This record gives sequence, C-alpha cells and structure tokens, in this order.
Amino acid sequence: MVFSCLIFLINRNIKGRVLEYNMRLREASIDYLTKIGNRASFEKNLEKSFQFYKKVNSSYSFALFDIDKFKEINDTFGHIAGDKVLVEVAKNSEKILFTHFKNSKLYRVGGDEFAIAFRGRSGDEVLPILIEISKKINSHPINYKGKVISVSISAELAEMSTKNLVARDLYEEADNYLYYSKKNGRNKVTFNGKLY
Repeated sequence: MVFSCLIFLINRNIKGRVLEYNMRLREASIDYLTKIGNRASFEKNLEKSFQFYKKVNSSYSFALFDIDKFKEINDTFGHIAGDKVLVEVAKNSEKILFTHFKNSKLYRVGGDEFAIAFRGRSGDEVLPILIEISKKINSHPINYKGKVISVSISAELAEMSTKNLVARDLYEEADNYLYYSKKNGRNKVTFNGKLY
C-alpha cells in the first residue's frame, strides 16, 4: 500500500514537471504580444526547414515584411496603440495565410518585422497571397480610442535557388529587397526585383 502511494506521488510529480516543461518550451517559442512564432523559433526552424526542402528538391519561399512608418504610429498614438497594430497585423496575416497554406508559418522576428516561411511553395504560388495580406492590412485601418490608424506594409518575397546555400542567404536576399520596397514608395511587395 505504501509502495503504491509512493509510485502514485512520483508519477504525479513527474507528470506535473513534464506539463510545466512543455508549457515553458511553448512560451519560449511564442511571441508574448502577438501569439505567433518568435525570433527564437524562427531561427531554430528556418535552417532546418530550408535544408529539408533543399534536400528533397522541393520549393521553399520566404517573405519578410514590416509595418510602414511604425515609429510614427508609436510617436503619434502611443506604444499601446502600436501594440494593438502589431496584434492586428499578425491576426489578419495569419488568417489569410492559413486559409491558403496551412503548413506555412508566421513569425514576429523584430519590433515591427514579420517573416513567413512558405514550405513546399514557389514564389509564384505565394506572391498572390502576400499581395492579399498587404491589401488586407492596408484596407483595414485600426480603431484605437476613437482614432483611426492607417497601416500598410512593405514586403519582399524570396524563393530558394541554387545560389542559396543556407537559409541565411535567403533571409539576406529578402532583407535587401525589403529596403527596395521601402525606397520605392512603401506599401509594396517586391519579388524578383519587381514591385507589386
């Protein structure tokens, strides 16, 4: 009887620790504010996914986008309003993304910067979805305490090619073209050097 009680208590203790560990692991990979993947999970999954799709000779596309003039939003409306903008951008992006590609993943990788990994998808397949995300964000201003905040994004889409040896190459390509979108008027999506 004593032995059974001891086994029961040990099992309960182990189960409790496993649940706590899993909860902390999840918290470590989710952005607290937007409830999407964070930079740590992005870094962990990007290279692994990239190498897998490269090995099986399948498509892999990657997008970076950030909120145009986000600092102005924070300076004009306050940081709580800025937080609401981040949450709404993440929510609207995720809704569109998962309507079309359930195996893709959205991350918040910096202050107002987001990344999307499109697993098994070419840039041509993904471009209309990224444009749809941009249009949705642009056409849905955010109401905050009776004030309307207009939001737009600048985005870049890059796809895996033979010149991309590691995922970081693809990331840098997307990052460079993101500035191209911004330099050419913001509220743009760039893919293969073309603005949409």
